Amino acid sequence: MLLGCSKNNSTTTPPVVPADSSTVKVVNGYGSGKYKMGDTVHIFSIAYSTTQLFDSWSSADLSLLNAPTEWHTWFIAPAKDVTV
Repeated sequence: MLLGCSKNNSTTTPPVVPADSSTVKVVNGYGSGKYKMGDTVHIFSIAYSTTQLFDSWSSADLSLLNAPTEWHTWFIAPAKDVTV
């Protein structure tokens, strides 16, 4: 019995698929994760001691936040990564 093999030199590039989700990173808080575009994302600040108060969130995308001066706020996930 004689078997033969040949190497397939064709390369297939997968199609580019638009992102339907984004990553949210919450620094000093909770709510980090991967969200689908259009999801409602709730974020919470860390629990401070009795001698500290929450002031406001900071982010390059601050306009996304529903209430940037509240310890708990939310926004609609955009088609890009967000760090708050």
